[in-house]
Amino acid sequence: TGADFEKEIFKGIDSADNFLFVLSPDAVESEYCEREVNHAAERGKRMMTVLHRATEPNTMPATLRAIQWLDFSTTEFENAFLELVQALEKQKAYVRAHTEILTQAYHWQKNQKAIQHLLVGQQRLAAEEWLLTEFPGGMQPPCQPSTVMCEFLCESRKNADNLMTDIFICHDDADKDVCHWVVQSLSRHAKTCWTYESDIQKGEQSERAIEQGIEGADNFGWFLSRSTLASESCQRELAYARKYHKRIIPLLVAPTPAEQIPNELRGLQGLDLTETHRQAGLEALLRILRDEHEYHDRHKRLLVRALKWVEGNHKPMFLLRGYNLETAKAWLHVNENRTQHSPLSLHKALITASETALSDQSDIQVFISGSRQDSDFIRQLNTRLQEAGQNTWFFQENQTKNANAEVDFEAETFKSIASADNFLLVLSPASVASVYCECEINHAAQLGKRIITVLHRDISGNPMPNALQSLPWLDFNNTAFEKAFLALIEILERQTDYVHQHTEILTHALHWQQNQRPPNIYWSANNEPPPKTGY
Repeated sequence: TGADFEKEIFKGIDSADNFLFVLSPDAVESEYCEREVNHAAERGKRMMTVLHRATEPNTMPATLRAIQWLDFSTTEFENAFLELVQALEKQKAYVRAHTEILTQAYHWQKNQKAIQHLLVGQQRLAAEEWLLTEFPGGMQPPCQPSTVMCEFLCESRKNADNLMTDIFICHDDADKDVCHWVVQSLSRHAKTCWTYESDIQKGEQSERAIEQGIEGADNFGWFLSRSTLASESCQRELAYARKYHKRIIPLLVAPTPAEQIPNELRGLQGLDLTETHRQAGLEALLRILRDEHEYHDRHKRLLVRALKWVEGNHKPMFLLRGYNLETAKAWLHVNENRTQHSPLSLHKALITASETALSDQSDIQVFISGSRQDSDFIRQLNTRLQEAGQNTWFFQENQTKNANAEVDFEAETFKSIASADNFLLVLSPASVASVYCECEINHAAQLGKRIITVLHRDISGNPMPNALQSLPWLDFNNTAFEKAFLALIEILERQTDYVHQHTEILTHALHWQQNQRPPNIYWSANNEPPPKTGY
């Protein structure tokens, strides 16, 4: 049918790196060609025009009028064709990446924007780098990221960052069109936003979800308009942001009487996002978001961690360790006397408790091994395990920074494997090919640890380490995360006493071995273990 034929054409445009339009009087009058041109433009495709027969420029589709054409009508075909081939070769890798990301973005959209279709790991980082590519001399990119592509990349980043964002947008329903424009414009620069329209999940309590959105944002953008000023919920959100020392950015979106502006906002730098000043206001907003980004990002992450620690009844699993603790201490030392957006007493309490916590790692329940290329997924899994009451160890939370990082990190890693009740490997092509993961697997197997494998990405055709070949895995690749996670928890809760006793006996046996096997540190007659002073 005609509809199916057009659908196939549009699929062809989507999968093509370039869109080539043959200019002629008949082509510019064709409604079918016009729909194809509009579809390619909406997808942000690199568009090229070749002049076949003389055509009045003012009859051309508006999208093509600014594009210089290649003249095949008066130029010898081979010369014009060579020029076309040269044009197609320019920025070829950038244009190919556009097509690949576009395809993934629309696949995500067609699947109800499910999180399992978002980008992760190195693929996500490469896509973000592509989005932020700057061309020299103010040159325009050969193709443009579409709205859906930008949304897709920002949602991928947000998902990798446990739903934390660059800015929380506080607005009233009356200003939702401006809010949509701000979110869309910021997404072009890979800036993530939190809004109640898009970020409250089904079944969530909206008030608590909004509070978590504020907690997990670097900045708090407050729309200045009559409707926002009259909104009780917007006033509550402003007070909550002030409570946690968020950087507050007033955003003027409609003429507002100065006397109605809250006192706490009057001394702050506001930005004009009214219609005639919108683009300049956006550029100013981007500059603010980039200014002191590292400070506000750390402020946010430590706040979220501290609140989890408090909500979790101060359980040690939420304390900072290793590199995270070192950077937090340095951040607090440098910034504790700030007068604006200063560290909170909550930050200080978390860092102090982490410093004074016992360094004994015998209560580690799950050691997580995997490739850094899968760090987005590992971070998500680690967070959920901690929320489920499991004390965990994984490289991004526990690595230390010192002059002998490689040697010390391996020793610390092996010590932590010995101290953990369970060894969990995240399976992916990157992890099964990793020398470091192989060393960790072999060490865990040598110690007789309970080894659990979870499949994150398909490993068909990749050789498995010998220690894992007979083990089944939990499939997180083709199963909904929560369903697979429940199965993982069920496994972790099996025979916990037996597994933990294995860890205790192993720890003392290694201590005994490390001390040249002296007879005075054998188990005592009453079955009490000797005191531990070494391993």
